[in-house]
Order: sequence, then structure tokens, then C-alpha cells
Amino acid sequence: MALEGLLSQLDLATLLQTLDQEKKEGILTLFRGESRANLYIAKDGVRYLASESGDNTDLLEVLYRHRFIKRDQLPEYEKMQKEMGLPLGEVLFQKGVITEDDLRQVMAPFFAEKIFNLFDWNDGSFRFEEMPPDMSLEFFHPESAGLFVTFDTSFLNLELVRRRDEWKKFRAMIPSDECIFVINEEVMAKRPYNKEDFNENCRKILHLIDGRKNVAELREHSGLSNFDTYTALFELYSQNLIKMLDVSHLIQEAEQLYQEERFFEGNQRFKAAIKINPNNLPLRMAFAKRCLERGEMDEGADQFFHIGWILKNEGKWEEARKAFMKAFEIAPKDKEENLEKYFYFLLEVKEDESKVWEVAKKLASMYYRGGKLLQVRTVYENFLKVFPQHRPAKVALIGVYRRQGDIPHLKEALESLADYDLAQGDYKTAHANYGEVYKLDPQRVDILQKMKGLEQFITMDTQKQRKRVLWAFVYLYIFAGFLYFGYLYLDYSYSGPKLPKSLQIVKKGLEIKEKYSLLKKKKESSDQLEILQELAKNLISIIKEGEVLLIKDPGLQKPLEEYRNLYAKIVEQRNQILKNLKTKNYETLKQAVDLERKGKYQEALKVYKALLKTPFHFSKVPSFIQERIHEISKIRTQIQVIQKKVRILVQKRAFQKALDLAIQNYSQFLAIGLKSRFRIPFYLETIPPKAKVFLNGAYLGMTPMLLEYSPQKWQNLRIELTPFETLSFDFQGWISKKGKLLVEGKGKKPLAIKFLKDLQKGQGIYLLDQKPRWTAYIPKHVETFCFNRKDSLFIQINLGGETHIYRMNPQTGKILSSFRSFGFASALRVFKIQAFNRDFLLYSSNNQLFCLYEKRGTFVPFWNQRFMKNIEFISTNTDDDKDQRLALATEDGTLYVVKSVNGSIIRSFPTNYAMSGPPLIVKDSVLFACKDGRLFGQKIEGGQFWEEDLTTLITSPLYFADDLLFVGCEKGQVYSFHPFRQKTLWSWQSKSQGNILKILYAKKKVIAFEESHKGFYLHALDLQGNLKWTFFAHCLSAKVEYDPSLPILCLYNKSQILLYYLPPKGKPRLYWKKQVKGQEPITLLLVPEAGQKGFSLYQTMGSGKVLCYFLPLP
Repeated sequence: MALEGLLSQLDLATLLQTLDQEKKEGILTLFRGESRANLYIAKDGVRYLASESGDNTDLLEVLYRHRFIKRDQLPEYEKMQKEMGLPLGEVLFQKGVITEDDLRQVMAPFFAEKIFNLFDWNDGSFRFEEMPPDMSLEFFHPESAGLFVTFDTSFLNLELVRRRDEWKKFRAMIPSDECIFVINEEVMAKRPYNKEDFNENCRKILHLIDGRKNVAELREHSGLSNFDTYTALFELYSQNLIKMLDVSHLIQEAEQLYQEERFFEGNQRFKAAIKINPNNLPLRMAFAKRCLERGEMDEGADQFFHIGWILKNEGKWEEARKAFMKAFEIAPKDKEENLEKYFYFLLEVKEDESKVWEVAKKLASMYYRGGKLLQVRTVYENFLKVFPQHRPAKVALIGVYRRQGDIPHLKEALESLADYDLAQGDYKTAHANYGEVYKLDPQRVDILQKMKGLEQFITMDTQKQRKRVLWAFVYLYIFAGFLYFGYLYLDYSYSGPKLPKSLQIVKKGLEIKEKYSLLKKKKESSDQLEILQELAKNLISIIKEGEVLLIKDPGLQKPLEEYRNLYAKIVEQRNQILKNLKTKNYETLKQAVDLERKGKYQEALKVYKALLKTPFHFSKVPSFIQERIHEISKIRTQIQVIQKKVRILVQKRAFQKALDLAIQNYSQFLAIGLKSRFRIPFYLETIPPKAKVFLNGAYLGMTPMLLEYSPQKWQNLRIELTPFETLSFDFQGWISKKGKLLVEGKGKKPLAIKFLKDLQKGQGIYLLDQKPRWTAYIPKHVETFCFNRKDSLFIQINLGGETHIYRMNPQTGKILSSFRSFGFASALRVFKIQAFNRDFLLYSSNNQLFCLYEKRGTFVPFWNQRFMKNIEFISTNTDDDKDQRLALATEDGTLYVVKSVNGSIIRSFPTNYAMSGPPLIVKDSVLFACKDGRLFGQKIEGGQFWEEDLTTLITSPLYFADDLLFVGCEKGQVYSFHPFRQKTLWSWQSKSQGNILKILYAKKKVIAFEESHKGFYLHALDLQGNLKWTFFAHCLSAKVEYDPSLPILCLYNKSQILLYYLPPKGKPRLYWKKQVKGQEPITLLLVPEAGQKGFSLYQTMGSGKVLCYFLPLP
């Protein structure tokens, strides 16, 4: 897959260095507007190629310029080229037209100049494809003459630094190629011309200067490279032998040429004057006026564009707007360059968003038609910088990323769009965009959590929508019901006269008679009894009303007789059912009592509660049932109290007491028939915590937690935590007749046996083991140093009087390069020298300091410096120190400040005292401490500005943070100073009064490490010297490893590794523990993983084994 990008984001120097380090071979194509250039990246260096297949323009330029061939000879050599199938330059080389001296002295400088010109293409783009050499693009065969025009990448980078410094001087004196020079006759008259006073280049240029040729023409006629031409002119101009024509002179010449109708030459003079003084408004206005008079609209528009930018930079926005509008009036807008200028002007003045977007779309479509995908991307990205909340632009940019296959930017853009949709409340679209991000990067757990949250919200929102629709139908139904019943009420009220009361009585009686006939078909039950009572009550009221109306209506006599007979039947049936139910309830009550006597309390309780729901007409029976229910419930309450006590004991970490209490009350569970609900407590902990716990496949929670399992049943316990190994136990526990817990398990591994013993104790702590990400092997050694920088792991070992340095891939453990030298080395450091934009290795050996850099799989010496005495301490402050300085101390107490670029000594300070640790470079000063308790601050330029005598031995290295200096001493003393104010802020002393071996600064807290005969004490102090907490770690003779970007602290010795989590508040807690087999010396290194929620732990052992573990953050 091809590598593509913008040179504004990754310049050519860095790109060449990266490809050289990764040993890539292929064609690197550079684009800048309509221009294009090709380079071949090989193992031995960089070659300049033709811009297109078979294009020999660049080669012909140097051939004609130095007269290697004549123009009429070119067809003959091109014919030979086709016959031989070789590049044109190779044909000329084999025929003897070009010699090795010509390649070395003429061709190589020419092609080098071509390559150096490409380093200025900061606004272009690139594309790299791995492939073998393409002969259609080569000027020479790579295996013969091409060796003379292949340039080492390191040479190009170093030469580039030198040339850029020279170009600054050239451009300050010679602004552009349009400058015109004349001989300074006054100086030349006083100084006779002597060839020996000038080099060959100066002589060539001096002979060509005639007051008409500009710099570009001088370069063309002399055959010199651009850099050599400017070098010669700068040398002549510095000696005052030549003069540069000023702007006024060029304008006069231009006006005179216009009057003579020599318009082209007049334009050239105007352009030369503009190149010399590009911000001269009257000059540009005069040139623009001349262009409009001659109808040269494009050139005139270009001048008005520049006038607008000059006025804009001067803060004259309104005048600048008029100049731009004038340019747009006279220049066609459908041209890419004009529309592009219009677009960026609108962005600059922050025009209306919709107007700018229309111009951006039109410009992007023009680039699309031309196949300029990178320019389309640039348009959308610049638009979003000004209008970051414009969604259509985000969508369009995502489409560009898809076409380019730029996955990292595509993920970032999709996530940004999803965040925008989420903020706008478009949850479904946000969920879809998050889904695309997750497909591209399945490791993004945070995206997965967002998707799950959105899925729940969308589901809830859908349910709410459905509920709203349902309630709308319900309300509609209720409203329709109200209308219907209102209609019935009105219809009933006004439908006519009511029935007579006598007929109403007859009607009600017939309804009761019909209900009774239906009721007789059903089985006897308490519900049937209640209905009969209700019918009897209604029927007696009807009979009473009928007897009142009998005087007025004798016809009611017969219906009333029927109703009296019906009433008698209903009462008789009700009494019979009541008698049958009482008999049945008494039998059920007797059954419940029998169950209770047999000890089946749970079943008896269910029967008692069922009896309470049936109608009893005797007060003693229900009260008896209530008593029995109360007594059984009392026993159940006692058991709940016992269970609560068990949990309280677990919270107090009295696990054995909790287990004994639960077993002692096992008999009560048996007594009331709740054996199936009895649970045995077991408190489960893991290191690290928050492991998932599964019992019989069901998820219970995360450690630490209280696990309660049932006896007399085989159980499966599974403990999982990514990326650690899963633990699984099969076990069974039961209570013996003597009231003891017995356990049984499957497997005879030590961990399984430990688990069974832990079950009988009621508590178990388990260390989750993890397999290394990778394991590598280096030679056995005595001492090792480990250091990480960017994507490399550096390991230094001392072996048999030699120093070995290895650079390894931190992801795979593969050794990438190595270095070996005589003598034991120490203080390995990796630092970056900004002038060369690359990493360098620094180490000391006895009284020498060495600096190396990597080249083609090995380390090459860059510089070394020798001192009078052996080096004891080194500190590198180059990342924050703009002047790139190193500080070191020798064993005789002499302090040195060294320049990291070349190893030269800037200044030395003889102190005559033994240092307690590495000196620190801070704010053009050096801070250092002596073992006898004295602290010093020394200006690098000279002069001591601070001294403090603690009158006690200093036992820890100096630590500087937030303009504060912290020092640890014997007897548990910690001091804080502001050295640049010559002020002591506070001091603190521990109760145990051990030696303070190290001081760290983490999350606005000072952490002091105090050594004792039992282990380590960690004391946390605030910035006022107040003690926040003290923590004891059981680790004898331990070393400390800490990375400020991680909330993890590491203590380790030959037998164990302890990782502690530093929470924002509170004491550290143990996060991970690992036992180390054997008594080998080890070294640890903690490195945060970019883009992942975790860190890597690298472990080197004396046996030569190197291990890498990946651990998630707590």
C-alpha cells in the first residue's frame, strides 16, 4: 500500500530520515502545483530521477550548459539509447562522453542542487511506493555511473542545515532571482583585477555582470548551480565589488521600455522591482495599471490580489476588500488559482458561512475533476478550521478520507461527526457513525460503551414513543366512551316516560331469578357463597317494596309469592354451602397442624396463609392461625438477623468468625425446612482487583466480593480479567453432623489445594498471573540499564570488560541494532538534538563521554569528550533546554556543562566536594548537592547565586518541579526550597527516622521513600509540608520505578515485583504482584502505551532474559 501525505505535516527531511531508518526501497514522488519530482530511495542513499518516464530535460540542461554534447548530436545518442536499452546518461558514460571526474565534479553537484531545491516544497504533497528501480526514470544505471550521483541521507540532512544558515545570509542581501547587478567602477578602479584574488565561480559571475542580466540569467549563462551562484554573488557583494540596482532605477527603465513599446522587457523590469520590494504598494499599483492598459487581465488581477493581501496585513480591511473585489472583477473566477485565492480571502475575513461553503464546494469540484484529491482535502480541512461545526463539510471530508484510504484521519473525522450528532440530539445517526469507528478500530472500548449507551437510550426513546402513541389511543378511546355514554344518557333521559314502579319490581325480580339459575350450575366455593348472600339481600328489599305497592296494584300478589319461595331456596342453599366450607377448612387446618408437628414449617406456613383467605365465622380459629404464622415468621426473622451478622463480620474482615457463625446456625435452617436457602460465605479477593466472577456460569460481580454458595452441590467458580489468565475451580462443600465444614474439589494442582483450604477459612486472595507479551534473550550479564524512547527499547549491559547496547522493537522484542565497545559503561541516555532532528545515544565509560547515532542497523560515533577524572553522574535536560546542554559531575567533585551538539565544554566548576546525585540544569543555572549537606546554585555564565547548608547528610538525588527543589536526607528529613528566591520553604521529619533514598512529585504531592530494616515507608506531603498519608510496603532492599504520566508506582528487588496504584485521594493500594524465581539482578521499566488504556512493563534479568508485560490501567 502506498504512503501518502502533505509536506506541510511531514517535511522532506523527516520523511527521508524515516524511510532510511526503516530500510525502505522505492520511488518517492513529490507534487507542488503542476510541478512534479521523483527520487529513488535505496539502501545506499537517494537518487534524483526524471519527473516522467523517458523525460531527460534535467539531464539535457546540464549537458548543454557544460557543452558535453551539441544539440545536433542528441538524435544520434537517443538512437543508441533505444538500441542499448539503457538510460541516456549511462549511454554517454559508456561511450566516454562523460567521465568519472565529470560525474563527480559536474553531475553530482547539479543533481544535489536539484534535491536541495525540493526541501523548500513545504506546501506540496508526497507519495511513496516500494518497488525496484525504474530504468525509464533513471539517468544512469544504479550499479555503475549511478553510484556517483547517489547521496547519503545523513549527508543531505547535515548539508541542508548548513545551507539553510547560508541562505539566510544570502536572502538578507539578495532578495530574489530578479535582482540585477552592475560593476562598482569606483572600487574596481582603485583595485587592479587579479585572477588569484577570486575563485573560479566568482570569476565566471564577474565576467557576466553587465547591468542587464538578473540573477537567474547569470546562473543560466554561467552553468553554476543556484547555491554556487548566490555564494559567488554574496562574496563579490560583500567585498563591494558589485552593486545591486535599486527599485527606482528598475521602474525608470520599465517606463522607458514601455514608451519604446518593448512591453515584455518592461514587464520583466517591473517584476524584478517587485521581487526586490514585494510590499511596495505604489509599485504594484503602477504595474497593475500598465497591465490593464494592455489588456493583460490575469497579471493585473494577480497584482490586485497581492495589493489586497498587503492591505489586509496592514489592518486596512475595507481597502483590502475593495482590492480583492477589483481582482475578482477583472479575472475569471472559474480558474483554480483565482477561485482558490477568493476562497482563502473569504476564510480570512470570516465571511458568511453559507457563502464560503458554496465557494468551497465549487473549488473542490474543480479539483475533483482534475484528480487533485489532496487539494480537495486541504480545502475541506481549512474550511473546518474556521467553521468547525459545519456538518456537510465534515461529511464531505470523510468521503475524501475514504477515497484516500487514510484510516487514522477517517476514524478521527467519523468520531468528531458522531460527537457532533450526539450533541445535536440525532442519536441514531451518532450511533451509526460510532459503529463505523468501531469497525475500523475494534480495540476502542470507549466507543463500544458509547454505542451501548446510545442503544439503550434509543430503545428507551422508542418505547416512550410507543407509549405516547398508546396513551393517545387510550385517551381517544376514553373520549369516545364519554361521548357514547353521554349519548346514551341523553337518549335515556329523553326517550320517553319511565316504566311504572310495579313493572320495575317485576323486572328486578326476574333478573335475580335468572342469576340464581346460572349460579346453581357452578361448584361450591367461597365466591359462590358471597354471591348468594348478595342475591338474598337484594331479593328481600324487592319483596318489601312490592308489599308497599300491593294496595295500589293487586297484580303484584303472584310475583311476590314466587319471590318469597325463591328467597327461601337461596337461604337454604347458602347455609348448606357454608356448612360444607367450614367442614373443609377444619380438615385443612388439621392438615397444617400435622405438617407443623412433623417439622415441615415451610409447607405449614403456606397452608396457614391460604386458610386466612377463606371465610371463618368463629373467632378462635383465625387467631390460632395468626399465632402459628407469627411463631414461624419469628424463626425466619432470627435467621435473617444471623445472615446480617455474617455480612457485618465479613465487612470487618473477620472471615473465620463469619464462617463459624453461619455453620452454627445451620440447624435452624433445617428446623424450618429452609435447607435449600442456606449459604456458606466466602470472601474472594484478587490481585489485581476488579476481576469478573462467575458461579456455575452466572455472573455475580467483580472482586473483591462476598461469595455465598449452597452446600451439598458441585459448584464451578471462574475468575476472569483481561489480559490475565483465567482461574477455574470445581468444588463441593457440606456441613457434617458434628457441625464442621467439609470441602472436596477436582484437581491436585497447588492452587486448587490452596482454594479448598481457603474455603474452610472463609477467605481467599489470588494472584492473577499473566503470560509475557514477548520474551527475548541477550547475553548473560552483571549489570543492566533499560531506557525507552519513542518506538525503541534500549538495553545496555556490561559483560566481560565490554559494553553492549541493543535497540529493540518494544512491540515484538526483535533486536533492531546493536553496539559494542571496550570498558564498562554507565548512565545510558537517549536524547534528541533539535538541530539534526534525530535521537542520539549518550553513555559514559570511566573518564570519557560518548555520543552515538544509529545508521543502517548499527551505532556510529558522533562525538566523544575526555575529562580529567572518572564520570560519576550525568543529567540530560535537552528536551526542555533550548540550548541543548548536558550536566555531569566527576568523582573529584568537578561540575561540567557540555554542549550536546558537539560535546564541547561550555563551562566547568571545581567544587572539591563529593556529589550526592546528578546535577540539574534549570533556567541557565546548575543546581547540585554535596553529600555533606550543602546545596549550591551556580549560573552557567559564571557566578554563584545560592548556597544552603543543611548540616546533615543528603541521601537522595535532587528533584526539581514547579520551580521548587526537594531534597531527602538522613534521619527521615525532607526539605523544600525555592532556589531562585534563595528561600527555604519548609522541612519535615518522619517518626521512624530512616534514610530518604528518593523523592518523587506526583499529582501535587511530594512522595518520599524512606528505607527501614523491615521494608519501605512511603510518605505523601503537600506543597506546604503537611503529611497526608504514610504507607508501608514489605519489600526489602527495593528499587523504585515511576513514570509521571502513569498512576502506578513500582517497587522491586531480586525476589518480587510490586505495583501500587496511586489514587487521586487516599493511600496507595496493591495493584499487581509477581514473584521472581531465583536471585538474579533485575531491572524494570514502565512505559505508557499511546492510544491504549494500559502500560507496558519491561523486565530484564541477569540470565539474559528480557520480558514484556502489558497491564491495563486500574
